[in-house]
Amino acid sequence: MSLYKAASSFLLWIPQQTNPAQKFWPILAVTLTMSKPTTTKILRNSLYKTTTTASLPTRDDLLSFLLDPSTSQLDLHTVHTLLSAAAAVSALPKYQALQHEHNTPKHCARCHATFTDNTNGSTACVVPHVFDDASASAIGADHRRFEAACCRAEIIQEMTHGRRSGPFTNMLEVGVHFEGSHTEDVQEVSRDMEGGSFNGSNIRWCKVEDGECVRDVLDVDENPIFYDGIELYSL
Repeated sequence: MSLYKAASSFLLWIPQQTNPAQKFWPILAVTLTMSKPTTTKILRNSLYKTTTTASLPTRDDLLSFLLDPSTSQLDLHTVHTLLSAAAAVSALPKYQALQHEHNTPKHCARCHATFTDNTNGSTACVVPHVFDDASASAIGADHRRFEAACCRAEIIQEMTHGRRSGPFTNMLEVGVHFEGSHTEDVQEVSRDMEGGSFNGSNIRWCKVEDGECVRDVLDVDENPIFYDGIELYSL
């Protein structure tokens, strides 16, 4: 069976699954180039449409399918065709180059975390608010307010028995300062109009030493974050 026919058989066998087969998506992307030049555009469009709507089998799905006693010999041959096509595409230089590119570590110009194209997404970059303890102001006798330097968001702390060590009562409502995609593009961060631009407090320019950025990644799980060891307005 030719590589093209093997790939076609792979596409025809798409059982209904709830979890997409992330591992096979790059393989499908490479099969877009396997036809003759005169039919490349048609095949590319067809495979792209199929890929965007298909629920493909994961590795665990296939293992469960193979171990099921009711799986027939014809079913096993279908799986063999699938795996043969996947192995052939994985060996292509173009596929390997894409995998290398998508798994190459990159540095986020906004939050300073390390990411790859494969781990990036619309909610991968999260920047928490940063508050200044000096901004505290009393709200009656039992609460005090802190203002965020990044965007003037406010959090309220309940003072327990007059002590300034009580819980913060509105952290869920305040949320995070920014949530979006990682980017290496400094200009993209500079032009961001949705709160993700440089502000000198929680979104700052890279601080490069020996060719590497040494900015700390602010821990979103550390809630709230105060200016402790962070240079104020250090772009």
